[in-house]
Formats: sequence, C-alpha cells, structure tokens
Amino acid sequence: MKEENKMKRVYEVITTEDGNAFNLRTLPIEYEGKRPTLDQLQEAVGGKYSGELVSTRNLIEYMPKVYLMKGMVDMIVHEEGLLLDLPANQLATQLLDGFYSVVVGDVVVVTDNGIAECIRKEEEQLIEEIV
Repeated sequence: MKEENKMKRVYEVITTEDGNAFNLRTLPIEYEGKRPTLDQLQEAVGGKYSGELVSTRNLIEYMPKVYLMKGMVDMIVHEEGLLLDLPANQLATQLLDGFYSVVVGDVVVVTDNGIAECIRKEEEQLIEEIV
C-alpha cells in the first residue's frame, strides 16, 4: 500500500482539565508527513502549569502499549511528570486498560479514528459480551 493511501493517525491532547473524551479542550495536533515533530509533542506534554514552565527539557515518554485501551496506538506523557509533581490527569488515567497508576500532566493520545471512537467501540464490545 502506498504511503499516500494510508489514513493519517489522530494525535489528540488530553489536558489535566479535560473531563470528557467527547469534548476535549484542545484540537488535535496538526502535522505534515508521517507524524508530528518532536517539538510539537514536547510542547503538547510539556506545556505550562500554574503559569510556570515545568521543565526546560520537556522530555517525552511513550506509555507501554500493554497498558493502553484497545484502539489506542500510543499515549505520550511527560517523562518527568511524576518527579515534577504535575497534576493528575483523570481522563487519561481512565483510558488505561487495567493499569492502576495515575497519569499526570497533559498527554497526547494517538488513535486511528479519535479517542471518542475508541471509547464507542469499547462500549459496543462490552455490550456484546453482556448480551
């Protein structure tokens, strides 16, 4: 399959203030080529908290795929978020599949169709299993 025929992935930012995956406060990251640049990802997860720059390095880290909800491709977090005592991200924490730690700071979630569609599919699958 040629590169131009592949669907672009959706890179959505979940902030610590977001409480609903169906109504995120920020638009998906706009990018050219295969994926956003490192600078775009660092800016998305580094951000500012309480008006102060958290870290001058804004290191990013990929959440291990074993913890991700079905349908999610990646979750990108601030590598030093726990050390810097960033605020909890309740929505991002709820999107993890059976991982019982707290996600902190703003995160980028990568999907093929958006976070809301992942949740819809997950709910449909659960309903089918019950019925």
